[in-house]
Amino acid sequence: FSHEKHTAAGNKCTSCHVKVFKMKKGQTGPLTMEKMKAGEQCGACHNGKTVVEGKTPFGVAEGDSCVKCHKK
Repeated sequence: FSHEKHTAAGNKCTSCHVKVFKMKKGQTGPLTMEKMKAGEQCGACHNGKTVVEGKTPFGVAEGDSCVKCHKK
């Protein structure tokens, strides 16, 4: 995860904190694909529908998007 990429895309800290994630690291619980696909955690915006700064971020359920988060 890159805070820098998200702020460069026009997001503010309050875009995710405290609406989606708690401020203190580790307080939100483990990140899971099940929660993301249900529209929680990263899936709150990365659902293939939400528009941010005129763009739609990739969806967590899109087949070719895995490598954007899961680095080898």
